[in-house]
Amino acid sequence: MDIENARRMVIAIAEGMIRADPSHADDYRRNADLYIKQLLVLDKKIRNDLSPLTGQAVVTAVPAFTYFLKRYGIEEAATIISVPGKEASGRHLRSVITLMRKRGIRIILTVPQFPPRIPNLVAEETGAVVVVATQLPGSLPGTDTYIEMLREDVRRILNALGKGDQPE
Repeated sequence: MDIENARRMVIAIAEGMIRADPSHADDYRRNADLYIKQLLVLDKKIRNDLSPLTGQAVVTAVPAFTYFLKRYGIEEAATIISVPGKEASGRHLRSVITLMRKRGIRIILTVPQFPPRIPNLVAEETGAVVVVATQLPGSLPGTDTYIEMLREDVRRILNALGKGDQPE
């Protein structure tokens, strides 16, 4: 979820392909360079689009967005479910709700694989908006590739802020 990590992965994949198929090394390098350029342009756009959230805090339903949030200077103030498969205790939910009210946190990020009941309950108690985003390409409409996934996640976050449908 961090474009810098994705850039490193593209380089590593290209290097592996070059080792496995040196006769096409120029193609692998050229394709990697093109993709990295697309990532860097997208990174700049995301940073600009999410600038209203820089230094702000959100709550996540599950720890799926940690790298993404950190990349853009957004604090992950709390996670509703920190242990996969284990439901949050009432005490934990109360502490998340108290934190959100105290700090005025208005966004809860969740994933489509997580049942909406608990994030919706927390949102009702705090006046927050639940944003369904994804860390898995293809798990939401319009997220078939990594780049499309990031664009769609940002679009959904911006819609929650009332700044949606920004031009590309």
